[in-house]
Amino acid sequence: MENNFAGRDINTAGRDNVITNYLTGLRHLRPRPIDPDIVMPPDRFAPPAGFDAALQSVRSTSFLPVRSRVIVLRAPESSGRRSAGMRLLADASVPAGRHFELLPDWDEPDVATLPEERNAAYLLNLRGVASPLPAQFFQDMIHYAGKLDTADSYLVVTASSDVWAGRLPEAATGIRVVDIERPVPRKVVEHYLPADRVIWLDDPGSSFFGVLPAESAPSEAVRLADVIVRAKGPVDVERLDEYLGWTDTVRSWFRGGSKDVEPRAIRIAGAVLNGAPAAVILDSADLLLRAPEIDLPQEAGGLLARPDASKRLEPAGMSFDPVTGTAYLVHASQGPALLTYLWTQHIQLSQVLTRWLQEISSGPARGNLDVLAGSLTTLAQAVGISPVLKLVDGWLALNDVGSIDLVGDLLSDLAVHPTLGGKIRPELAKWAGGKSQPARQQAIAHAVANEFGRTYTSQALNRVRSLLRSPGSEDVRQSALKALRRLIAMPELTALTVDTLVKWISTETETATVEPGVFLNALSPFPNGKPAPEPLLQALSQENEAGQAIRRRLIEGWVQVAEREHRAGPVQEALLEWRRAAETNLVPEESFVDFMVSLGRHMGHVDPLFLNVVKAEGRLKDKLITRIFADVAIAYDRALEGSISVATVNTGAPDIVNDQS
Repeated sequence: MENNFAGRDINTAGRDNVITNYLTGLRHLRPRPIDPDIVMPPDRFAPPAGFDAALQSVRSTSFLPVRSRVIVLRAPESSGRRSAGMRLLADASVPAGRHFELLPDWDEPDVATLPEERNAAYLLNLRGVASPLPAQFFQDMIHYAGKLDTADSYLVVTASSDVWAGRLPEAATGIRVVDIERPVPRKVVEHYLPADRVIWLDDPGSSFFGVLPAESAPSEAVRLADVIVRAKGPVDVERLDEYLGWTDTVRSWFRGGSKDVEPRAIRIAGAVLNGAPAAVILDSADLLLRAPEIDLPQEAGGLLARPDASKRLEPAGMSFDPVTGTAYLVHASQGPALLTYLWTQHIQLSQVLTRWLQEISSGPARGNLDVLAGSLTTLAQAVGISPVLKLVDGWLALNDVGSIDLVGDLLSDLAVHPTLGGKIRPELAKWAGGKSQPARQQAIAHAVANEFGRTYTSQALNRVRSLLRSPGSEDVRQSALKALRRLIAMPELTALTVDTLVKWISTETETATVEPGVFLNALSPFPNGKPAPEPLLQALSQENEAGQAIRRRLIEGWVQVAEREHRAGPVQEALLEWRRAAETNLVPEESFVDFMVSLGRHMGHVDPLFLNVVKAEGRLKDKLITRIFADVAIAYDRALEGSISVATVNTGAPDIVNDQS
């Protein structure tokens, strides 16, 4: 089979098929192993109405001899769909350890991206997805259900009726759609509490009597159970206030007066920087106190007149760890409650805080931007993404590295959020293509290099491609390359990223979307002249099918680059860099030599670019020449053996030859 690289020594049809299947599998949503009994233990599960019908779909009985291979659980958001899906997975007849969760890592829903391994049970969780699935999705699902039946596997889909809104064709055997209801909140609580505390819900003298709304989401019922478990007794006003979002407590902090201005500032700083060094929190609070709208006069003596960190933090409801120097809110849930209150009830102050957040992100909190971003993600849950995106544009207008990194961290957190992610990820696609706002593009690149890239890799790579095709500045291009290198260097993402990169530069199946130089830069062991071999190291040194698939794609990438670019100059220098990396032990020597032997088979051993790299002076010159000559000799012997076999077959008619003579 031509142009297939299969290993260190030899290509075989069988191995090529394995690698081809592996590369095809990279286009599938990544199965994430889960244990349903840990995620949703049976003794904690309150079955919702309709669940029994779904359960029968994965069981074979005398009344229902054919199992459904695709079961769709439809219910509104926050109805416990995922928990129900987990219990359905647990009941599917697949071996232990063969349960997986799938995230919708696609820009356009496509059934072809769904995996179809044998004896597996998948949960496709469409939480946070807002757009209805396209009609083609439902058509293709019929064929997919047939594949699952052959593989003896299952797919459970959890979605709202707005998302799973299309009609399946009548021929859709093996697929069943079940509408389930939100479980009764009281029953959920009962699964999490001992009986002697459940009765507090019915005791008029208890702090928790009648506090659970009849339409509560299961997560709210679980939260109440957690609060009751930690209560000191049936009457615990503080725990009740915690469950109600600290409403009374937070209001009491802002009743007015100048006496408690400093503790308020420290509380606010602690809310956005919980777990940061105490010095960072206190310095940030001091910046807020010096804001023109506040302007608290400093005591004579400045810092010497102030108490130590512990004494300043304690009135603000924070603890201080003298060993690590960090500070924490005594009640962590007060942070989100405080931020929500400020942005919804204290509008004038929230405008001041917007500017203050910009100041501390490039000042005292510069080294704790990840903590700051996490707090703002929590804020977005309460007040929506619009106010947070307004903050983002304000930071980006500063156009400095600290602000861009903060926005990148925040966008990454939002992109992977269970409920907000479905709204943010499409927005990031628009931002990536907007070359008129390069600061936004740089923030996207920073997000790709973080959790967004690790969790939604295919979507993140699409954002990188947009950045590379339409960069608003050279800084954007470099940031995109840096993000791409970061993904290649992650062992679990190397194969998918290299495969995608080669597709970008390929002209065999579609018009190339990225210039070949991106391939060279992304895998360079000396970017900007400094050793940074991690991407190339992962690409050359992985083992088993993944390693074989990666190296095959590297070969195809070099062939594409050589065909589209001049064979001297930068291209030759890039391959020489790979050799120098091996000679200086930045990448494994043997892996590089194996790669060069295989590259010679595909480019041709007399190709000028290839020969120049092999013959260049250096420690590996003799080894490369020896191995390549040996490989040529093996190929020659095989070709000769093939010729002899053909000749032997042709000697089967000697009489005809003699007659002709």
